[in-house]
Amino acid sequence: LPYSVICGFFSYVGLTLWMLAIAVDTGHTWDAVLFSGDMAVVKSALVHHIPGVVVGVCMRVFGRIYPPLTPLAVLFTIAAGYIIMFATGTTFEEAAAEGWFYSRDDFIYEGQKAPVGFASWAVPAPFGILVALFLGSVNFNAVVSALPHALGMAVIYLLRCSLHAAALRKSTTAMLRGVKSSEPPTLPAPLAPTHKRERSVSDAAFEPLNDVKSNESNAKPPTGMAAILLWYGICMAIGGVIGGVGVLPGVAVGAMLFKLGAGGIAPQHGGSLLLFAFYISNFTLVRYIPKPAFTCLLIMCSLDMLIDWFFDSFKKTKSAWEWVVCPVIVIFSFLLGQLMAVAVGVALSTFIFVGHMNQSGVVKFLANGLTVRSTIERVEDVAEFLDKNGDLIQICVLQNYLFFGNATSVDQYVQTMFEDVPEHVGFDLPPIPKYLVIDFTIVTGCDTSAVDVFSD
Repeated sequence: LPYSVICGFFSYVGLTLWMLAIAVDTGHTWDAVLFSGDMAVVKSALVHHIPGVVVGVCMRVFGRIYPPLTPLAVLFTIAAGYIIMFATGTTFEEAAAEGWFYSRDDFIYEGQKAPVGFASWAVPAPFGILVALFLGSVNFNAVVSALPHALGMAVIYLLRCSLHAAALRKSTTAMLRGVKSSEPPTLPAPLAPTHKRERSVSDAAFEPLNDVKSNESNAKPPTGMAAILLWYGICMAIGGVIGGVGVLPGVAVGAMLFKLGAGGIAPQHGGSLLLFAFYISNFTLVRYIPKPAFTCLLIMCSLDMLIDWFFDSFKKTKSAWEWVVCPVIVIFSFLLGQLMAVAVGVALSTFIFVGHMNQSGVVKFLANGLTVRSTIERVEDVAEFLDKNGDLIQICVLQNYLFFGNATSVDQYVQTMFEDVPEHVGFDLPPIPKYLVIDFTIVTGCDTSAVDVFSD
């Protein structure tokens, strides 16, 4: 996919994270707050949302300089909330009623009004799908009716995983490069005394080669896109069997967590145990965490994605027209949906690509046997023959990507070389060539239609 399409996709994800932060703070969507027409609602939304924004911006600005600031900022937000409650004499229930904490009703399922923990072992309880299949309580007619929507979501997730895997590999490479570059150079350890032996010239010559071979054998091969997608599929398949939803790791916060050492085994298992503790307690522990502690993380991730994929991408693209695809995808994602917006972005990128190709042209230069010679040494008679008849050899050097449009233009130009010369012409014309050399050395690619044109 074009770079601008990937930028537009993740820019929309960044805006979605910010909108989610607004929903967490206010309990309403951003458009419901903005178009409510009630200044009291807008003022209340600003009061609840600004603390998370301030902390999130500080985490984004200073977190890259000092990574441990990120968890400290979250802890500071929690402590500041309780300090303000103590200073103002506000009780926990009053603060929860004002929307600063989650209420008990936020942890109740709307369908069956049962607390988290589930009244019966059925969907969406863990392994509820397998239990329903074993008990024969699955309505397969409903499953068939939902297949079109399920396939549509599968296409969206396939597209999202492909984009996400590319971004994950790119960010992982950048993080590893930053870690390697930040390591101070170390001096080699002094050699231990050994028995005296004269070093030969061959020993010294082959030492660097041996070091290179040992480093290459110890180096781990880079993780490929196929491996990342495979593990995405395995995790989602396990999550689907258990009854969960498809999730992807956060690329935006990944760099900061990597610097904090979250890539080790202990943080992974610790996070799972913490989640299990929240789960068996019906998530009541979450009630005691102020909402700005959650929204500041969402704001930080949103700023990371918007700055990296929306604003910085403008500096990386060669032309402004190529970057325009990024905001177009963001706008159409709100109007048509994410999948259709990406399709529109790909189509627009294709038109821009064709326009750039037509501007640069597909013919690099034209020459003949008089101006271009090979490096082969020839006898005097052959060299004189080429000096006189070199224009019977026409050379056409092509460039860029070949498709039906520009391949047809090359074919039309080649056809003009073999047209009959008019009788009365006021200038000299090259003779009809006997040999035509088409150079594809710097051609970047060729589609099937262009192959057919050149074959004809």
